[in-house]
Amino acid sequence: MKRAGLTVVFCSIFVAILFAASSTHAQANFRGLTVTPVRNEVSARIGKVTRTTVRVTNNTNDPLTVVLSVQNFSASNYSYDHVFSKFDDDWVRPEEPSVELAPGEEKDMKFVIDVPQTVSPGGHYFALTASADMSSDGYERIAQVISMLFLSIDGEHVISGSINNEELPFVIFDDKLVYSYDASNTGNVHYNAEFFGRIGGFLYESADSKFTHTLLPDTVRRVGGSVQMPFLPGYYTLTYGYKTDLSEEIVTKRAGILYLPPWSIIFVVLLVLSAKWLTQLRRSSNKTNV
Repeated sequence: MKRAGLTVVFCSIFVAILFAASSTHAQANFRGLTVTPVRNEVSARIGKVTRTTVRVTNNTNDPLTVVLSVQNFSASNYSYDHVFSKFDDDWVRPEEPSVELAPGEEKDMKFVIDVPQTVSPGGHYFALTASADMSSDGYERIAQVISMLFLSIDGEHVISGSINNEELPFVIFDDKLVYSYDASNTGNVHYNAEFFGRIGGFLYESADSKFTHTLLPDTVRRVGGSVQMPFLPGYYTLTYGYKTDLSEEIVTKRAGILYLPPWSIIFVVLLVLSAKWLTQLRRSSNKTNV
């Protein structure tokens, strides 16, 4: 009886494993519509035609009619969520407005960039969009995938930025300093910025805490980081800022930090209490001797 029970349990586990594996396999094989690359960096000149390519793939078991279009994209201040809007011009356009893809088929699709004289130098940002109607069983489903086009128009590029609205504690008790600030791109072209922070003091310099973000022109991004504090309490200096991939200039600021770990406060309290107790003991001893 016990052996039969074990056999039933083993079979149940085996079926569950097979079901999980088949579900995972099905999900892996049914990914809908995809496009690569996700991010496309292109340089172009005014009055000259440039082309860029994206690869569109039908990962379904049905044929798809894929419609290509172009949208503007930008980033909302602080949160840096992507914001898409209608592109009312045609100087960035698909070479073919649509394509038929068989199940599992992929195809390279070209987009034409024909920059007119009215376009200003610097960064311009578009969402190269592929859409397909995947409605079935009475449910309307429109698949839409995007390749981000980071377009730089030749001319005078202004690379500048600033740091503002810092949130920095002056006194900290934790062994990790957490800070945040607004990083502004005040130029006319996007750049990748490597942000850093480090703590320094008397005979101490921490390693840099680093992370990277992209900053679009005329936008503000709220960024934050953390730095590991040393063991000893004291007055330290936080150096923070960022360096772009387009310039050697480093945007840097500094702030003073008073670090008081809990153990140091307890130590001072015990030291004061010990000194007070010794003083009282000495006074008591002197009175006894008199």
